[in-house]
Amino acid sequence: MGAHCFSKRMAMVQEEKRLGDGWFKSGQWEKAAVHWTLGVNHCHFFVSQDMAESEAAEVLRIRCKLYSNLGLSSLKAKQWDQVLECCEKVLEMKQLESTQFELTEQEAAKALYRRGVALTELKQWDSAEEELIEARKLLPGDSAIANQLVRVCAGRRSEASQQQRSCIKMLGVSGESDNDDQPEGVVQGVDEKDSAADSARLGDNMRV
Repeated sequence: MGAHCFSKRMAMVQEEKRLGDGWFKSGQWEKAAVHWTLGVNHCHFFVSQDMAESEAAEVLRIRCKLYSNLGLSSLKAKQWDQVLECCEKVLEMKQLESTQFELTEQEAAKALYRRGVALTELKQWDSAEEELIEARKLLPGDSAIANQLVRVCAGRRSEASQQQRSCIKMLGVSGESDNDDQPEGVVQGVDEKDSAADSARLGDNMRV
């Protein structure tokens, strides 16, 4: 790919990202996702063998941002499977060998955290915990990650309590569970106030 063709294609990618960022800031997550997806699609036309290493690194950086943003918009839209897919794309970049591009700990932690949130909502407690523990290794003092781990533990406990009560009811056994005083549905949805604070902590306000 010649320098002119590269610059022209990269300008198209950057424009789609800019448009997506604008829509996201106005609360239009679906419209933002459309533009970010178009940006990713433009990236598919870059051929690594035809690019200088600096150009290849530039493509990797913007692809990382686009997938990270798509993971965020999918999180806002509660499209949990899409969150997992987009964040996995980000994490795959850790395996790439490049002297001019390296996935940062902040970027990896964001992706792991968002996967943890999605897996929590899907009630895959063990997998959610694994992702969040990995995120905590990268950002040990982050409150958003710690709060999400608490939600995983609460969700697991709530589900076990519900299953216990269902078994008691099915068997016709009288009596109450020791856990009957525990609140139910702790992780049916992430508390919006907590979620906003957590997002800000992890740089979700478009600082990606």
